[in-house]
Amino acid sequence: MANIKSTNLRFNLDKEIHRKAWEYLQNLGKSQFQSYTHAIAVAVVDYFEKSSHDDVLMSRIVGTVEGVLDRKIPHNITGIAQIQPLQEQSTVEKAAESGNEYIDFDFIGG
Repeated sequence: MANIKSTNLRFNLDKEIHRKAWEYLQNLGKSQFQSYTHAIAVAVVDYFEKSSHDDVLMSRIVGTVEGVLDRKIPHNITGIAQIQPLQEQSTVEKAAESGNEYIDFDFIGG
């Protein structure tokens, strides 16, 4: 006896995705697919295998990016940590508080 499983499909043509699927099946090229069953089986397997490959690919991409960041970020953070803190007051603020002694009048010829 053949090892066959049976299922039933129902398409609600008021739903766009169902209507599209039905139209694809109706216009099925017999040279590519022998039957609805074959077309649906290929589509289901392709969908789940692609989904699984996408997960593997995404994991590889994330791992690569994390590896690059692990090698590069510490150097950048070290450089940032060595930046001198800002002075408490700018020269302009000091000049405003203590008179003209911090103002460079050379820009006006004085």
